[in-house]
Amino acid sequence: MTLAFIGDIFPGDEQLTAGFGIRTKTTDALAARWTRNITKTIGEADFIVGNLEAPLVESPRDACFCGHPRFAEILRDAGINVLHLANNHILEHGAEGFRETLATLRSQGLQTVGQLENGQPALLTLQKDGTTVCLGGFCDERVCTIENPACYGALEETLVLETLERMKATGADVLACIFHWGQEYVPIPSPEQRRLAHLLVDNGAHLVVGHHPHVIQPYESYHGGHILYSLGNFCFDDVQSARFGKGMAARISIDRGRIRDIRFSGVRVQDMACSDDLTAPMPRRAFQRCFDGIQRRYARLCRLPDESYGRRYARLHRCLHRRERLLMRVNIAYKLLDIRNRNKAQLLRNIRTYFLR
Repeated sequence: MTLAFIGDIFPGDEQLTAGFGIRTKTTDALAARWTRNITKTIGEADFIVGNLEAPLVESPRDACFCGHPRFAEILRDAGINVLHLANNHILEHGAEGFRETLATLRSQGLQTVGQLENGQPALLTLQKDGTTVCLGGFCDERVCTIENPACYGALEETLVLETLERMKATGADVLACIFHWGQEYVPIPSPEQRRLAHLLVDNGAHLVVGHHPHVIQPYESYHGGHILYSLGNFCFDDVQSARFGKGMAARISIDRGRIRDIRFSGVRVQDMACSDDLTAPMPRRAFQRCFDGIQRRYARLCRLPDESYGRRYARLHRCLHRRERLLMRVNIAYKLLDIRNRNKAQLLRNIRTYFLR
């Protein structure tokens, strides 16, 4: 079995990109092109799992922060056949939008994980070539601004451990926990992420896969388990910085019930203001330099005592959060000056409508 994981898939327009973001451009004219973009970036696998970072709504009251249901067909045609739904933007259009998204995905033959079923986190079992993988998905509600009306699994230690026991009871060969967690923009995991990931592996998880920080975080091999702290972005409507514009795909080979190989490749997020492409592969050498740098930095920090690691993480978080917020503003000015941007008039309208009121 080959199993691939990718990061955040944002299918909509944000306030800044309203009128030229991914939702607006989800048309028959671009569908085949986007399918080729995705397959070129990921390649083929038996199962490709991505985090759907916003709902798919046919007729929303506000077209921001939701994709068009047509986007599900593009994902299906490109081979992305499992969507993780436990995240901080999936409820942007309420529980009704969440339910519509579930129905849309299932109508296209796509499987989901992260939602609650009968009050418990749903388990998804994947089978191929005599191998079985069981997935469970959760979102850390501390990264959310929208209350969760019992739609998705909350990342609470007790609930996650109870769910892991249910996963073991399925008899699956490989158990994978998917988390939407961590602080935005920080390229190393928090002490809490590390503690929880290690706890899960010690309790029988074989894979821990994360997203939400919008940047790549390191891979760690721990006690026979594999931890991918953050895969970064896969597609987004707006690229506010170089870090934000990078993502990672993980391709996992499983044979005879065991993980035999994990290979990583880079993703280059495309900016909808200047491109009609959805996503693209990062050149291998460029990705390897980037990824090696992340791994080296994490290896150095792991040699520190836990208290020192925590202080270093806190300083890095404060610094990078301020930096990215500044780059958001610089990004707006850049888009207004960029001669490739065909959407300047709409961008100015968005600034007046959403930011100068």
